[in-house]
Amino acid sequence: MVPGAIVITGVEVFPSNTPSKVVAMVRLTLNDLVKVDKARLVMGQKGLFLSMPAAKNPETGDWEPFVDLGEDLHGVAQKAAIQAFRDVRK
Repeated sequence: MVPGAIVITGVEVFPSNTPSKVVAMVRLTLNDLVKVDKARLVMGQKGLFLSMPAAKNPETGDWEPFVDLGEDLHGVAQKAAIQAFRDVRK
């Protein structure tokens, strides 16, 4: 691992049993230190994509999304989540 790099060290996929565009909930582990819960794997018009979690700020009412400061982290997370989902569905 490159010092200071964020690496996805775990992906857990929880497929949905209800008819919805959300096909699974995803939990990501980063560097074996941080877990990101409530990411959603969504079936969009162009295929599967990963929607990162957001929380509503009780003071402003605004939605505050997960902020990805690295350009590649979301793409790597999305690929890992889609592959884990396909593996679970086999």
